[in-house]
Amino acid sequence: ERKPSGHRVYAPSCVVRLRRMAEAIARGHRASTVVAATDAQLATLLDVTRVTSDTRYDGTPPDDDALREHLDAIAAFDGDKLTRLLRDDAARLGTMEFLRARMSPLIAHVGDAWHAGTLHVRHEHFFTQRVEDVLREFRASFDADASGPLVVFATLPGERHGLGLQMAALVVAMQRCRVLYLGVDTPATEIADVACDLGARAVAISISVASSGAATHEQLETLRARLPRRVPLVVGGAGAAAAAEAVAVTPLPDLTALSDWAAGVAA
Repeated sequence: ERKPSGHRVYAPSCVVRLRRMAEAIARGHRASTVVAATDAQLATLLDVTRVTSDTRYDGTPPDDDALREHLDAIAAFDGDKLTRLLRDDAARLGTMEFLRARMSPLIAHVGDAWHAGTLHVRHEHFFTQRVEDVLREFRASFDADASGPLVVFATLPGERHGLGLQMAALVVAMQRCRVLYLGVDTPATEIADVACDLGARAVAISISVASSGAATHEQLETLRARLPRRVPLVVGGAGAAAAAEAVAVTPLPDLTALSDWAAGVAA
């Protein structure tokens, strides 16, 4: 239904399909293909893309059994257990592999469980806050020794998903870059001002599927225009591919690409 203002109003029953459509477009499928797809065809598009994406973690799709204990801790709101499991994972795998082989699949599974209704918003919020605490703890040890160029991290207005941004900040800190973490939902003008004032080497923005759209593209254009030409505007996240088509930015498709980029910046 279209309102007099021009905005569309969708029934709650449409939300799942709309989310899947947005995700498919953000993963590079043409809008014309996605809009015309049946629910079954849309599921196939996402399954094919997800297998390709998940193989970035450790070469195989994530094993449900390996994550079951983590998901059980989330379902039970057992923060101490979840923190212990994540610390053990990082000690066993190393920080970079922990992010690829444990955190990325776990975030995907929590999202899937939320869509399926087996976890709720309260679980997602609990999980996000606990994981952000762990990631900040890990980054602190690298921040203490960082002596490289400054990189500003933020998400744009309307984007409140911060886990990807926290992971990205940790990866860049591992390359001895100094991190200024502004957090989520930050106006483009504020990001640009602090980057200019502090002489930042680069600005990194995380874009999720939920926020990849015209408003985000406008904010990116504003940010790019206010930054000096010498300062790269780097974007990552599930919505980054669509944003990169509309704005002159540097898209980084995964954490490995981000790490390689940060190593070059720090060199």
